[in-house]
Amino acid sequence: MSDPVSAVLASLPDYGELLGLAAVDPYGLDGPRYYAGLGFAPVPGNPHGLLRLQDGADELADDAARAAGALDSVRDVPWEGSDAAAFRSRVAALPPTLLRYATVLRQFSVLVDDAHTELRTGKYRAEDLDREALAVKRALVSGGLLDLPGEVVRLGRLMAAGVDLFRETRGRLTGLGLEMEALTRQLPHAPETGAARWVDRAADATGYLDRQFGDPLANEVVDAHPAEAHLVAGLLGDLAGVVAAVPDPATYGAAVVVGAAGFAIDQRLYRTGAVDVHGEPIVTRAEYVAGAATAVPLPAVGSAVRGPVRGLARSAEGLRRTDQVLAGGRPETPLQRMSAAATATGRPIVPAVADYLDDKGVGSGAPVRPDVRVRRARPPCPR
Repeated sequence: MSDPVSAVLASLPDYGELLGLAAVDPYGLDGPRYYAGLGFAPVPGNPHGLLRLQDGADELADDAARAAGALDSVRDVPWEGSDAAAFRSRVAALPPTLLRYATVLRQFSVLVDDAHTELRTGKYRAEDLDREALAVKRALVSGGLLDLPGEVVRLGRLMAAGVDLFRETRGRLTGLGLEMEALTRQLPHAPETGAARWVDRAADATGYLDRQFGDPLANEVVDAHPAEAHLVAGLLGDLAGVVAAVPDPATYGAAVVVGAAGFAIDQRLYRTGAVDVHGEPIVTRAEYVAGAATAVPLPAVGSAVRGPVRGLARSAEGLRRTDQVLAGGRPETPLQRMSAAATATGRPIVPAVADYLDDKGVGSGAPVRPDVRVRRARPPCPR
């Protein structure tokens, strides 16, 4: 693996592999299967899920291609207005991007189909080995002492073949996974810097923790109410910093739990791309990095460290916002300036509340509608 995060994730057993060690495969060729002969499932995995993934990729590719064709015709419409030129240039840039997405998605679909074939082929071989191993075990019970050594050797060979099958299938699926990973680098508008790409991959990797250990109901609430969830995350982070500043070892464990809970909320908001009423990210990349750095507060200096670190994140966000304003984006709001000032001084609660009000659009008004209209042909003058 070329990435530390990928290496760590590849080494972690998933739910299917843990069941496989218990000789259970919930996704056998003809339904759930118990490998009584081998004593373990050599090829865990869900081929039906791969088929659904392939269908979804094909559907997305078709939608992207259709959208590219529609936008390609829309850009030739006679637009007028003060923002017409900018609108026309942005629309003109979309069809090539969408067509590129469609191409990559179709290539991804082919790789998923190959993975589905590998998985089903491995399961066929695994069930054949299991039937042979079960027959050998029955022969061991009913056979004589003279047949015992040969049957034991035969059973050992079948189990060794099952282990080899697991390694071979996993190796081929890992190779296909690396090819899928390489496709993501061909997508347009990917993060340009290695640091930004690593941050996004680290955030995506936390999806594994969500699937394995996250509470589905809590995740649903966070997704449905992102602004309120970000407020809770900020307050939990402030609370963790205040508690950690108390010079008492007994309270430090509570500060770690509270800080980690707040960061868990923000990491999901960042990973899912939650936006405020103006369509801007609720948790920016700089804020995500700052949250990760302060999720576990330092003992006795929790609040003293959290303020400067988040202040640096605010500065980085300010530079990004300046570029956006120069490009015609929305300028900084009074609430954002208030939050930045409170963060710089290390003041708790105020930044989280100001961010929440700004995410809800308080004091900033509705987004300005661009001045773009279709030029209408004037009717001929009556004579």
